[in-house]
Amino acid sequence: MKTKISKITIGLILLLVSVSNSVFCGITDSIQNYSIKHRWTIKTTVAAYKCWDQDFADVVVGDFEQVVNVNRANFRMEANYGINKYIEIGIFAGFQHYVYEYPIGEEEANDTIFSYVILKKSYAPVFGINVNFQLLPLFVTEKSCRWDVYLIARYGGCLLPHKEFNYNNDKRYRQEYGVGTGIAYYFGNRIGVNSEFLLGNFSYFSRYVDSKISFRLGISCKI
Repeated sequence: MKTKISKITIGLILLLVSVSNSVFCGITDSIQNYSIKHRWTIKTTVAAYKCWDQDFADVVVGDFEQVVNVNRANFRMEANYGINKYIEIGIFAGFQHYVYEYPIGEEEANDTIFSYVILKKSYAPVFGINVNFQLLPLFVTEKSCRWDVYLIARYGGCLLPHKEFNYNNDKRYRQEYGVGTGIAYYFGNRIGVNSEFLLGNFSYFSRYVDSKISFRLGISCKI
């Protein structure tokens, strides 16, 4: 009887160990086999960045005016390369959708000159670098894993082909930077989805609107 109970106990222990190791690609505190060294990861992501232009409420009465800064698309492609077991470095490039004032003429009335402008759409190139520290190689024992969990440090810039206002002295080059975390899940261990959350400066129009957070969604591919 004791022998039977011992066998059942051992079987349950082995089952629990097997389940716990398979939940998250085989996590343990001893052996470390998983590595991102020499791995390429290609990402296509999009985020909503706050811009200086504003939406006005349908009804504007007296002191009840309401303005909301517009969120416009920030699209980019990114390539990361694993230089060792934990760290990958990468570059990205893409575009930022925004609008700018375009003068269409002047008119003089009562010794006052009025300037007329319209808002035109444009796309500004964005580019930058990032460093990711992958956390799963610290724990995972399997040779491959369908998950990525990582810390991010990022710096980038944006070059406006047109300044938002002709009369200001702002430079055309604007910067962004921040730190955060990301997670990805791969279907078939190749193609997957990812999301990233960062804190820092993510406004290319910081003189007119602030944005301290960035939330990106996209598609990832491991090579």
